[in-house]
Amino acid sequence: MVRRNEPDGPRRQIIRKIPWVAGPLNFVGRLADGEPGTGHPAPSADLAPGRIFPAGTFLGRLGAAYAAELAEDGRRCVFTIGDVLFRAGEPARNVFVILEGNARIESMSGDVIAMRGPGDLIGERAASLEPRRSATAVAIDELHAIQVEAGNFAAFLNRHPDALKELEGQLYFRMTAPDRSHTELSGQNCTVLLVDITRFSDATRTDRDRLAIIKACYRMLEDAFTSAGVDWNACHSEDRGDGALVIIPGHVPTEDVVHPLVRRLAANLRRYNKRALAGRRFTLRVAVDVGPVTAHEHGVNGETIISAARLVEATRLKAAVLEPDVVIGIATSPFVFERVARHLPEADTYEEVKFKVKDWRASAWMRLYRL
Repeated sequence: MVRRNEPDGPRRQIIRKIPWVAGPLNFVGRLADGEPGTGHPAPSADLAPGRIFPAGTFLGRLGAAYAAELAEDGRRCVFTIGDVLFRAGEPARNVFVILEGNARIESMSGDVIAMRGPGDLIGERAASLEPRRSATAVAIDELHAIQVEAGNFAAFLNRHPDALKELEGQLYFRMTAPDRSHTELSGQNCTVLLVDITRFSDATRTDRDRLAIIKACYRMLEDAFTSAGVDWNACHSEDRGDGALVIIPGHVPTEDVVHPLVRRLAANLRRYNKRALAGRRFTLRVAVDVGPVTAHEHGVNGETIISAARLVEATRLKAAVLEPDVVIGIATSPFVFERVARHLPEADTYEEVKFKVKDWRASAWMRLYRL
């Protein structure tokens, strides 16, 4: 999200170094076929005038008409999962505007420093300030983009002062703000994890019991994330009163969540329940799905979040976690089961269940972790 109320002085001290309006840049040219940044011809991505890009992105603020003009100035291309758009240290010759799909931005040490999705501009800082790239961009799913040579992009900005102003704001924010890659959700495909504490509001519990349960639940969650190699601080998490919603960045394999993370969470919960007071023992219902998630000023939004909320309410799952030897019941969407869980060694421990929540009829794949 672009900051609009920053002092003009510091901002201009940074932006005045950018030679967008000083004429064509020196780093012009297209990489040869087969090298990073080339991709394959892709005329299919939607550039209809009425298309709406995610709010807060470069195209989200400017509109699809600008994307169509950039497409005329550059070339449409598509990258498959794992393709490199550009590498740190290589010549900075072009910028990319993402139309569909997502990319992760990695530092020279290989750390993920940002995620970019539809409507985002990537590579513009390197093309304007430095002769070589300072980071690497990798497609994490099928990615459609417009590739524009640096000189053509400079000419585009000369023609559109409002686009230049928007770019200045985004550059200023990226250069001065701390790393916010874990909250920059603009339609990327993420793993959604919803955790619900069973019978949290039971009349036999006191407020002190509930507070102890919540604290224990978060301790176990953070430990499970660390054990699975997933950075808790890189995720978006929201407390739901009787549980938690966690949005896990798209570069994290869903397999790491479905298997080692939930398995460690179950092990933690077994140990906790053995020593906890009777009123503070609990079990968990967990739902996992994958899909686009978008952040807004009050939280996150996406049909995948709604799907996870319905999965965790599946009747068979709610009944199963009340069995005396069950500690966790996990329900995945059919998509997650087919693409991830079905290929795990414990795939045969999953059971397909049909359920109805309100007017929504669906199926899920359920697995129980027992004592």
